[in-house]
Formats: sequence, structure tokens, C-alpha cells
Amino acid sequence: MRLLNSTTMEFKVFNDEELPLYAILSHTWGDEEISYQDQRFIQRLAALPDSLRQNEAYVAALEAAAGLEFTMMGRRSIYDRAGYTKIEMTAKIAKGLNMNWFWVDTCCIDKSSSAELQEAINSMYRWYEKSAYCIVFLEDAEPDIIGSPTEIKLEKMLEHSRWIIRGWTLQELIAPHDVIFYDSAWTFIGEKSRSLSCIRGVTGIPEYVLATGDLSRASVAQKMAWAARRTTSRIEDIAYSLLGIFQVYMPMLYGERENAFLRLQEEIIRTTPDDSIFAWTASEGSLSTYRGLFARSPREFRDSHLVSRGHGTFASSNMGLRIELVLRP
Repeated sequence: MRLLNSTTMEFKVFNDEELPLYAILSHTWGDEEISYQDQRFIQRLAALPDSLRQNEAYVAALEAAAGLEFTMMGRRSIYDRAGYTKIEMTAKIAKGLNMNWFWVDTCCIDKSSSAELQEAINSMYRWYEKSAYCIVFLEDAEPDIIGSPTEIKLEKMLEHSRWIIRGWTLQELIAPHDVIFYDSAWTFIGEKSRSLSCIRGVTGIPEYVLATGDLSRASVAQKMAWAARRTTSRIEDIAYSLLGIFQVYMPMLYGERENAFLRLQEEIIRTTPDDSIFAWTASEGSLSTYRGLFARSPREFRDSHLVSRGHGTFASSNMGLRIELVLRP
């Protein structure tokens, strides 16, 4: 796991056995994020003496080494990007929490490496789970509800925030034990442990899951229902963002579109003896077309919040699905 030092802003890679305490950022992506290559360039630039930093030829060589092509204006404006502010503020909050290390997905994963990206997505749930603090930045939550109690303020901000309906943030809410929320001005507005009731009201996730991260009692259908109103920028990511929730692993194949969600369900039935995976309702527009046993998206589990775990035995093969169920009149 590649972490950033909250004082030096330098990277260091740790094995799982030697991971230090760290804070982790949860946010929604924008157009001005800082990539791994951007951050490496910033680190190299910061290490230069002033004379070399003003030497355009030398800096251009650094750009080439980092795979970047900035104009002089671009070099200055990289520090003005919203993504750079996120990294700076996460470092500041981490230091305030006595954390020497922190992690931000935009810059701590080298997305030019498909192998590293694959490993990161399959490890994401565990990384959030192991964090000492998860810092949630609600970029669209304006600090305009002055004087409201913290829980009421947080509930109102969550109800209208893009963060609460993004696919990836479901695991980022459930997995970490300590989750702290900040508005668009980076003002503290609440924490998960003290706001379980309001978060349950907004998300439909039971309080015991929010408090403990224990997913063992929740059915497959219930977990899918928590994701029913969430969206992702890429169609495949609605499946990939649920890998940690269901504790399954599968390769990423961008370009497969809706097939990613079908593959996810196939992996779930291989590892989870719970026939509630079939407790979905087809969308109105697809009622007249042929449908298989699997849902096409989490949206089709929108009414499955109360479906409990099933115990039917089933097996999947290239011939289809064999399942034993109790039929009731």
C-alpha cells in the first residue's frame, strides 16, 4: 500500500504486515484531481533549489521523466487545483489526528499500471477497513446551516450530497470504524459513530452494520438494496465497487459494460449460500423481454431491504444453475 507522509508529502510503500496507522480520504472525483504522476512531479519539484525550479529546461526534463507536459502556467496552476487542496487538507487533518501517514485514491494509485489498479480495487475494502480514520469530504455541502445540531446538519448535508449516491462510497462508509465528515469549507460536521440514526435514515443501512461493519447477518439482497440508488461514472464500476461488500475477487474488464454485474452475481453464488440473490424485481421497461435468473443492476433490488438470508442450496455450471428451494402456497 502506497501512503503519503503527512509532513514531508513523500510516498512510501508498505507491506500489509508493516502498515502504520493511517488516515484515508473518501470523496467524489472532479475534473481537477492530482494523479500519481502529478504528485511525483510535485515531489521532485519541491525538492529542487529555487535556482533549478526556475530553470525551464531542467523542469521540462522532470516533466518528461514523470510523463507530463505542463506549460509554465500549468506548473503554477497545479497547486491551485481542487484536487491538490484535497491532498493538502487531508494531510493537515491527518496531522491533527496524530497520523503520520494518509492515503488518497487519486494520487496513491498508479493508474497507468493495470496490475496495480486491479490490486488496488480488490484491496480497497480492506484498506478502508484497516484505516484509523476515514475523512469524508462533502465537496457540495455548503456550510450554510449555522447553529444546527451536528446530527441534523449532517443529515441535511448527506441528503443533498453527491457523495451519498456514488457507488464507491458505499464501502467507504461501511468498512472504516471511525468516519468523520467535513463540508466544502473543510469544517467538521459530524462523525459516523454519533450519527448512526440519521445515516441509517438517509442510506437504509442498519445501524448495527454502520456501527460494527459486520456484514455477516445481512442478506445478499439487502446489500444490493443499499447500492440500488448509487451510480458510477463507468457502467462496470457499479459491480467492481461492490467486490469488497461481498468479499469476492474478479478481474476487471473495462468494456464489458453490464456483463460485469452478471459476473459479480456468478462469483457471489459460488461463495455465498444465500438464495436471496434472486429476490429482485425487473424494471418496468424490461417486463416484456426475456430475462435470466440474475438482475441487470443493483437498481432491481430497490425493494429488497427487508429480504432475509435464504438457505437454498445451488450450484452453477456451464449447463446452468441447479437449485433446491422450498415452495409455499
